[in-house]
Amino acid sequence: MTGRSAAAGAALDKLESAYGRYVAPGDAVEAGILAFLAAHAPEHSTPAVRDRLRAAFADWNEMRVADPWDITVAMECPPDAPSRAFARAALRFLESLHQTINRCNFEVPAAEPKPDWVASMEKVRGASPAAKACVLAFLDAENGGWHATGDIVKAAAKLGIGPKTTSAAKVAQGLAAAFGADDRMRAHYLLASYGARGKDDADPMAGPAARKKAPAKPAAKKKTKA
Repeated sequence: MTGRSAAAGAALDKLESAYGRYVAPGDAVEAGILAFLAAHAPEHSTPAVRDRLRAAFADWNEMRVADPWDITVAMECPPDAPSRAFARAALRFLESLHQTINRCNFEVPAAEPKPDWVASMEKVRGASPAAKACVLAFLDAENGGWHATGDIVKAAAKLGIGPKTTSAAKVAQGLAAAFGADDRMRAHYLLASYGARGKDDADPMAGPAARKKAPAKPAAKKKTKA
């Protein structure tokens, strides 16, 4: 993991304990699917389950027209609540992707211009912020593979990783310098998940809760004249 800083690596390890382990994908669609696997069923987010999903369906379009039961069977995991939640989320993602780009892949014929994938992914309502970040990171692999979404820019600033700037391009460069190549996809998933958390969600990077202050003593009652 050449180039990985100790602090950046420690941050990812801590975030992983909160958001789940992200397994390396083999294509851009799978990059999104595996983000849902890590988020909804972290105990099943393993290379073995990934490989079973690959083997069970001829392509992602075949998975799109399946039902949640087919997916949980393909996973060869107990049909528990996490696996069912993943299956439903993956199907929503695939259907939304298909409705947006009219297919379940990002292959572009040689004669056609390359679409604006960033704009396209913004329209994929079934994609979580982390799934979008992972898809775009995979699609941008030819340019170094670092794609800083707004959520990632926010997370990098909070964690102090990379330059202090709101420039997505400069943040991407900072992340590339802070992490090794092996951490690239994992970092996109974890940082996007962290940056997209709700204001009421617990902060996995926060320290121990501060001790509660002792309740203030009630004010002394004023003496009243007889």
